[in-house]
Amino acid sequence: MRRGAFLCVVWLGCLAAGARADQAPPQPDGVPVARPVVPVDDTRSHGPTARDWVDLSAMPQALLAPQTVWALVGQVAIGPPTLDVREVRELYDQYALSNYQLRVRGGAYRSKDQGTLGGPITVAGQRYFPVAPLAISPLLYAHFGVEAALSTPWVSGRFLVPPRAVQVLNGVDTELARNGWSVRPAAVYFRGDFLACRSESLDVGLSPEAFSPTIGATEYDLRFHVALGASMGCHGNMSPYAPKISLEYRGRVRMYAADQAPGYVDSIGAAIQFDLAWFLLQAFYAADPGRNMQDFGVAGLRLQIGEAK
Repeated sequence: MRRGAFLCVVWLGCLAAGARADQAPPQPDGVPVARPVVPVDDTRSHGPTARDWVDLSAMPQALLAPQTVWALVGQVAIGPPTLDVREVRELYDQYALSNYQLRVRGGAYRSKDQGTLGGPITVAGQRYFPVAPLAISPLLYAHFGVEAALSTPWVSGRFLVPPRAVQVLNGVDTELARNGWSVRPAAVYFRGDFLACRSESLDVGLSPEAFSPTIGATEYDLRFHVALGASMGCHGNMSPYAPKISLEYRGRVRMYAADQAPGYVDSIGAAIQFDLAWFLLQAFYAADPGRNMQDFGVAGLRLQIGEAK
């Protein structure tokens, strides 16, 4: 009788273990689960850092200046799961992530003087490529992405002058600081995730831009960014809801403009991020690091919806 009961318990335990194995893909021993850190101003699809094949983001912001401007920015990123899971299964667990992404981004801005204004709409397509593991596998994984993007003029009017706070704080984003078409045919970024608990990341990128405030391109720029990310938690020894910290430096060089001299603008930002199953919550702050830093800053939240990886 006792032997039969023992065999029954063993059999039920095996069934339960099998059910758990069907629900989640097995993880190789010693390889932690990915915990991607989203950069402060995530305007790209970001390949493996996307949470699912559909990401919805809403970003309420307050552009703090002598006259505050309120903003609500939204982004939709989609990408069908890739059929070649071998290309990415070692990068972030064994999920069939998409190596193609399409994103649409837009926003509304409200100021005391100008009321509610519709900002530019950006449409972009991205292809990312995993890089073979570097150093001693699996200490580092990396990928790079190539994106083509087109931003329209401000929806509210072709000859609109954006509010002063927008011009200063979004100077890196030419189409927000000034009104016109922005064409970025070959934006490239590289991201490495350092697998000490897969908790540190480095993201760098360049984006040549042709800007057309009038008929024909009259300005040529080069955007760039450097972003660092770190998670306070490690797989297996801390809560999965441990906060993540990101720091970012962004800049734009005006190399040529028909109506302006060459110039340079930049911004710095910091954010704290929490992953809550189907939601990503991030609080961020960015500012112009020059002489305007004390008077101009932007504080906001990012709510990103999508199944966590």
